[in-house]
Amino acid sequence: ECPRGRYCPEGSVYGEGCPAGLYWAYEMARRASDCISCIPGTFQSGEGATACEACPAGAYTAINGATACELCPAGGFCAAAGATSEALAFTPCPAGRYNPDLGANTSEACRACPAGAYNPLTGQANASACRSCRPGSVAPSDGTAECAECAGGTFQPLPNQTDCVACQGGGFCPAGASAVLPCAAGSYSSATNLTAASECAVCPAGSSCATGS
Repeated sequence: ECPRGRYCPEGSVYGEGCPAGLYWAYEMARRASDCISCIPGTFQSGEGATACEACPAGAYTAINGATACELCPAGGFCAAAGATSEALAFTPCPAGRYNPDLGANTSEACRACPAGAYNPLTGQANASACRSCRPGSVAPSDGTAECAECAGGTFQPLPNQTDCVACQGGGFCPAGASAVLPCAAGSYSSATNLTAASECAVCPAGSSCATGS
């Protein structure tokens, strides 16, 4: 009898193995057309196979008769084995993260943007997707999707920072401030948490208060 995984034309002594991408799980195959194609989500790289193998996590195939699986694209991961398409298998990295590697099979492959930077988009493949927070905003932790605006009474003059700093005497800092705004001439302040010009005190009678006093 012709062994499994092979077909034996009339007069054949040993028969021929089913080609890669095909299999035959039974005996008595007589021709190559008796071999069965691997279905999407499975593959067979060798000849004479009696079964196909499921694509591992991190890969997929959408075709019949595959001899290999396609690697999951960069920018995310493919967690399920036996995936039949990229669309069904692929999970994009969330905002604040990116993955430059092919064939990832877990969310741990998505790398966090460093503190001080952010990434508002999903499915990013490059570290360049992480952008520096602009002055007046910060990202205190890794994996930030949006920078946080400095609260009123604080400011940050530099990009790519993790903390805002207290406002300074003689001025005020509205929300999102990248610099201390001076109290107008005729007003003053020694406080370090003012948020608006209206909070600067009126200069006392008989005194002179220059801008930024």
